[in-house]
Amino acid sequence: MATFAKSSFSASSYATFRPTYSQTFYNTLLRYHHGPTNSLVELGTGHGLIARRLSPTFKHVVATDPSPSMIKQARSSIADRPEFSNIEFRQASAESLADIPSGSVDAVIAGQAAHWFDFAKVWPELSRVVRKEGTVAFWGYKDNIFVEHPKATAILDRYCYSIEEGMMGPYWEQPGRNKLRDLYREIVPPAEGWEGVERKEYEPATTGKQKGKGEVVMAKRMTLRDVEGYTRTFSAFINWAEANPDKKARHEGGEGDVVDDLFDDMLAAEPKWKEAGENWRDIEVEMEWGSVMLMARKKNLIMASTNYKEAFALFDKRGNQRVAIDSLGDLLRACGQNPTLSEIRDLEKNVGSDFDFETFSKILNRPGGFRDPGEPEEYCRGFQVFDKDMTGFIGVGQLRYILTNLGEKMSDEEVDELLKAVDTSSGEINYTDLVRTVLAN
Repeated sequence: MATFAKSSFSASSYATFRPTYSQTFYNTLLRYHHGPTNSLVELGTGHGLIARRLSPTFKHVVATDPSPSMIKQARSSIADRPEFSNIEFRQASAESLADIPSGSVDAVIAGQAAHWFDFAKVWPELSRVVRKEGTVAFWGYKDNIFVEHPKATAILDRYCYSIEEGMMGPYWEQPGRNKLRDLYREIVPPAEGWEGVERKEYEPATTGKQKGKGEVVMAKRMTLRDVEGYTRTFSAFINWAEANPDKKARHEGGEGDVVDDLFDDMLAAEPKWKEAGENWRDIEVEMEWGSVMLMARKKNLIMASTNYKEAFALFDKRGNQRVAIDSLGDLLRACGQNPTLSEIRDLEKNVGSDFDFETFSKILNRPGGFRDPGEPEEYCRGFQVFDKDMTGFIGVGQLRYILTNLGEKMSDEEVDELLKAVDTSSGEINYTDLVRTVLAN
């Protein structure tokens, strides 16, 4: 991240050529976030794009960045714009939020910045400033590709990451770049303080628009002129240029730098681009980026502990501070967990007999926890496979067959109990209503 603090770094070019985040990122964040939206802190704000986009949602926004040129650019973006009067830009690092009161922040976000953080210091700070059940969200993007132009994409990758002489590969700041290229997989919210972790990834493909793997898409239609300008904002290029002061760009009157060489090679590999002659920069291309979104929610440890003890007491039928083993699954669900039938069977086998609250606490806090219940749409898609005419209904007998023979198999008795919650008088079941009823309970 030191690159962006250098005098050679242009914050205005960064703001001009960098891609913007799709509305998907913001919608996903706001759907995930629970509770008040009074206070937002953005770490590594850069030129303030995210702070501006979220300022209508949060009453007060504090956006920080360690780079003075970035903060200057961010402040200039809201000058004389009263609609952004609730944003405060501060020069500060993510590792030190001393000016933020403890437990005062509803959400902390970082876009294209978390790979620079020292998480040994950042997680304790986040645990201090974020309120109980508040949100932390990190998202980023990496390695743009030219959709339907695999040759140009391969050449771009070589120039960016090869360690050959003249390439930009050795000039990325590490380990930050590798963390981003790995889509933040090594960033893991500490289980003792954070829960509800969600990770959404997208790996693009050159075969077509949105043909990659994953959920979140970051894409932009750009001219090759803008792609060229964007490439010159790469930290690897800035460091390369500093190490090669004698190699000036052609637009600066030099014989060419690494970006000029890159585009020469791409033009040679893409005949239609080359056919445009001197007007090649006007050609428009579809770009996509690999992207990641990581979200977590701060545990309400006091409330959780109290609620769990109350639930445990309700299942302690004999009043001896122990719960019968055959009630373990129901107790877990009463505490908001979502164990599968096989997980319950394994737990019952391992615990072996009636259990006390200490044993139950260890089950609740086991590594990896239990899966999230999921959204109704996910379950409905499974039933739609059997709903050939897409009516929204399947037969009662068909439903029984599905539940007793596929996936986590249920017994006939369990299916009978489930069917009590829905109307079966017509011989068919509205599976959307069924799913919503089950998840609500």
